[in-house]
Amino acid sequence: MAELLIKGGMVIDGTGNAGYEADVFVKDGKIAKIVKIAKNEKNKTDQSDFAAAAVQVLDARGKLVTPGFINMHSHSDCSVAMYPEMESTLGQGITTEFAGHCGLGVAPVDKYWLYMFPEKRAFSRVIPEPIGGINPYDAYVVPTDCLRKPFEEAYGETLDWSTYGEFTDHMRKRGMGANLVLVAGHAQMRLQAMGLDYMRDATEKELQAMEASLNDAMDHGAIGLSLGLDYEPGMFAGEEELLRLMKVVAERDGIVTAHTRSRDHAYYGHSQNFLDGLKEFIELGKKSGARIHVSHIQNGYHMEPEDDNLTAMAVERTLEVLEAARKEGVRVTWDVIPKYAFGPFHYPMAAGMFQPYVEQCGGCQEFSKKLAIGTYRQNIEKEIRSGNHASRGIFTRFNPKNDPNWDTAKVITRCSDETMVGKTIREAAAGKESLSFLLDLLEKDPYVAVIPLGRRPISTPDRDAFVAKEELPSGWIPGPFVMMQLFQRGICRWSAVLRQLTRE
Repeated sequence: MAELLIKGGMVIDGTGNAGYEADVFVKDGKIAKIVKIAKNEKNKTDQSDFAAAAVQVLDARGKLVTPGFINMHSHSDCSVAMYPEMESTLGQGITTEFAGHCGLGVAPVDKYWLYMFPEKRAFSRVIPEPIGGINPYDAYVVPTDCLRKPFEEAYGETLDWSTYGEFTDHMRKRGMGANLVLVAGHAQMRLQAMGLDYMRDATEKELQAMEASLNDAMDHGAIGLSLGLDYEPGMFAGEEELLRLMKVVAERDGIVTAHTRSRDHAYYGHSQNFLDGLKEFIELGKKSGARIHVSHIQNGYHMEPEDDNLTAMAVERTLEVLEAARKEGVRVTWDVIPKYAFGPFHYPMAAGMFQPYVEQCGGCQEFSKKLAIGTYRQNIEKEIRSGNHASRGIFTRFNPKNDPNWDTAKVITRCSDETMVGKTIREAAAGKESLSFLLDLLEKDPYVAVIPLGRRPISTPDRDAFVAKEELPSGWIPGPFVMMQLFQRGICRWSAVLRQLTRE
């Protein structure tokens, strides 16, 4: 007896073979039988006892039936405790998330909790965000016990774990919408071992504590380690620390993933040193013997101004570094974010680029009005042009002095002047100085909306997002203040990739 009959769909089984129409029978949560449908039998129904006893029938005619997709780079472990249904994952056909990347993770947290964005509503009840919003490359840390009650108040879910095993036990008991394959985040392990004094090399005692944490995580289901070498506290880890931990993984035949080093800590503009960071990680893989995986690989060279032909050549040179490492025996793989628009969250209002000024004025409409008064606007322009933007948050700050192409990185998606929609800020300015033009636009319409662009080569897709609820990223209602919003890739990344591959 089948509990489910998926009837008449086109089966694409993932082997590379041609698709075929079939009835698929599911029993005890597993595929029990696949019956191919001959062309002359398309309108017939399998009348076997197996089919007749099916509890539920899904009519899949005209649709594809495939194995569940595997997302190779996810941060859903950081948000699954708040949103265990994982609707944004399942809605894209993803049934398995490879998560825990970039050094992040929600365990161990016996002493401290490192902020990871999805828990914003709880975290902000403990300490406020910096002016202008969070800079993701810095660390925002509170004692874990301070967060437990606000977490439950904010999400109606309990933060009742401290160790890695307690977290996995919590999620097994709570239940999840999809499967999680986890790597253990280096950042939380380093924080528990070193406390808030992490801007230095670890001592032998601290290294041993991190090794013990990693072994404990792998004992409880983690398949390896993830590094976030652009972020605090992981960015302060030296070669000895990284090799010690990677050798633990190698001995257990696990895998090490890395957000490799790509920027100076104080720099708020484009990445500068990705190729050096890539080579560093490859060398660590060679010395440790561990299998390594480069997260969301990007062009190893930065060019100003951008040029499509030079970018294509630079991408080839970057891939050659990886291929050379493979020939030398380094077991290295990589994934890519396959879309120009990027970011796990963003500020949909153009006013978000001026967030401290907007908050000082009391909201977007008041900011718009004050731009027309006296020298207020001139003062803002002077500060920003000189590199002294009032915001320290990377998502609400831009620096024309360091990044002359800042105005090509955002596309206008909503404006009272509809001729502006679909253009970058520079294109819309049509020869006028871009900062002045943008303030002109906001003076007329405080609710201009934008979307960020990021140029990355297209290859094996990852989603690099948290799980989300539909109402969070999909809708946007202009309000009095600038607001942060989950980016659409949390909801529709894979659907967009499939559309591009099959239709465009």
